[in-house]
Amino acid sequence: MLLTLKGKAHVNKQQKDELLRTMERFNAACNFLSVNIYMNKIFSKYEAQRAYYYRIRDEFCLPAQMTVETLSKVCDIYKRDKKIMCQFKPHGAVFYDHRSLSLRQNAIVSLSTLNGRMKIPISFGNQKDTKYLSTRHGATQLLYQKNEFYLAFTIEVPDNANIKTSRALGVDLGIINLAADSDGNVYSGEECRVIRARYDSLRSRLQKCGTKSAKKHLRNISKKEAYFKRNMNHRISKNLVTLAEGTERAIVLEDLTGIRSRLTVSRALRDNGSRWSFRQLRHFIEYKAIRNGVQIRHVNPRDTSRTCSVCGYSDRGNRKSRNDFRCLRCGHQEHADINAAKVIGARADISQPIVVRPNNAIGSWNDNPTCVYIGSL
Repeated sequence: MLLTLKGKAHVNKQQKDELLRTMERFNAACNFLSVNIYMNKIFSKYEAQRAYYYRIRDEFCLPAQMTVETLSKVCDIYKRDKKIMCQFKPHGAVFYDHRSLSLRQNAIVSLSTLNGRMKIPISFGNQKDTKYLSTRHGATQLLYQKNEFYLAFTIEVPDNANIKTSRALGVDLGIINLAADSDGNVYSGEECRVIRARYDSLRSRLQKCGTKSAKKHLRNISKKEAYFKRNMNHRISKNLVTLAEGTERAIVLEDLTGIRSRLTVSRALRDNGSRWSFRQLRHFIEYKAIRNGVQIRHVNPRDTSRTCSVCGYSDRGNRKSRNDFRCLRCGHQEHADINAAKVIGARADISQPIVVRPNNAIGSWNDNPTCVYIGSL
């Protein structure tokens, strides 16, 4: 499994100025390449290198390997879309390969600049994965964020041996409650709703203003909102994976592939669903689970919110309100999201051929055509 390991570069004033100068020159060369590649329709890296390598070396005085990396950066961008000419910010990422950047002992990095090599100490917030730095893949990126330099390494982390288990932790993702698990833990989305409402109100006022300062403020609050979402998703996913790992259970999620094209909802619900990064939350849960040896399973989401986790009876009338679930057959009452999480977990529980139906359940699955079969994967 490939992960990105981000380390902070500790530079002095002189080193910072030199790195900024290198970064600006690198991205100026990228802009020069972008214009020529787009105008002349030369999107192949091999052809672009033949046409512009020596011009970049002469006009921008970049080291040889850094010149090659400018070609890689620009040509990779045009692989996605050849219809729009790309522009690069002065402080965009600088790419380094194993020739232009090397790791030394005691967390020292040696990298190329306009005036030769520079040695910089780095530190990592997550020391757990630093032992995999020798398994680097692709280019390392030098980033400039909030007046600080960072290095982003793509490393290969081996998947841990999966925990062998026949038990499952069901997880139901939602909007009002961002997540609920089958153990009864609910991760409320109230804080997110308040933050969203505050940013929406502020964004509306700034858009009406329309000044240059207002547009700058709009960009800043967009970044803040994205950081808030990312932090919240990291916290939820970490808690869920830690719980599953500690109890030796698999995590079961609904397979929501193509959910937007299958469902028709009101404009308000469509807006709420698109404003929170559920895909990011699912991604965080999945990669953290694989990293910690926890199995991930996906099940059919059909009628999970209407099915009783005790007797398996499915009916629209079971869902009395947004948070209240009461089975019309057996009378089971529970928080609706927790009940749905239990149903999701039960659908993947391989220890039972037909789950969520106890031995003393009344009737058979064919008694009611609205009942949903909940079987193993």
